[in-house]
Amino acid sequence: MFVYVVRRLIQTIPVLLGVSLVVFFLLQLVPGDIASTLLGPEASQVEVEALQARLGLDQPVAVQYWRWLRSAVQGDLGISLETGVPVAALVMDRLRNSLILVVTAMTLATVVGVIVGVVSAVRPGSLFDRAGMLFVLFGNSMPAFWLGILLILAFSLELRWFPVSGMYSIRGDRGLLDLLHHLVLPSVTLGILSMAIVARMTRSGMLEVLSQDYVRTARAKGLRQSRIVAGHALRNALLPVVTVVGLQFGYSLGGAVLTETVFAWPGLGYQLFRAIASRDLPVVQGSLLIIASAFVLINVAVDALYSVLDPRIRLS
Repeated sequence: MFVYVVRRLIQTIPVLLGVSLVVFFLLQLVPGDIASTLLGPEASQVEVEALQARLGLDQPVAVQYWRWLRSAVQGDLGISLETGVPVAALVMDRLRNSLILVVTAMTLATVVGVIVGVVSAVRPGSLFDRAGMLFVLFGNSMPAFWLGILLILAFSLELRWFPVSGMYSIRGDRGLLDLLHHLVLPSVTLGILSMAIVARMTRSGMLEVLSQDYVRTARAKGLRQSRIVAGHALRNALLPVVTVVGLQFGYSLGGAVLTETVFAWPGLGYQLFRAIASRDLPVVQGSLLIIASAFVLINVAVDALYSVLDPRIRLS
């Protein structure tokens, strides 16, 4: 198991290098000059050239990339052009907030999705199964930003059950209950799509597994339905679900921009949106690099978990 994980981590090195190349060079294609934008239209050409030299923007692109990559490997992602704060500290602080949101959303999506999928597969064609598939259709079709606005209108402005935005109340104690109160609506908004996908995958996997010969043999031996489902069918049906959950976790971390913007959640996605609007290139590069790297590492963790559920994978 340890050797398998180490081998997968080594295989991520060229992937991370490719990610850094894409992140850096794509942002070089953004039109406009950063120095001119920062100094404003009243700046002289001499001032613009001086700032370019100070930021290293007058160097060839390959040299800029090498300097940025060398610093990034050492944990230095540069300085925010807008706030003057080190990008690494800024990004990691916002990443913590994003992980709180994403982990909560994915936990909710996984638990509810698996329960809906299992019950729908055990009782195919029932009223619960039809309602569950209607929920899957709703979840797959609902844009996150639109659902977030609807939830705010219904549960924040009309019913006043939950706060409109933010992570803590201005006059609150910033405790766990305050955090959970603010977490409900954005986590549901972010997790609804993953919840629908997990429910559909679980139902499909369970229907396939429940038709296998060893399940029919277990029924013929007189085992209870609950033991057959939980002890025999569910573990095998969860193999593709684990992959989907891992991929959705990575997509949610990168796709939380809309949800965090709608709810003003102080996460990495909201910070990325503000950095793009203000052309804060170091923050944009650092945020994208962290999100992409996290996605790659999540895939490694999913592969490791996959090998635990199915030992044939690591043995091959």
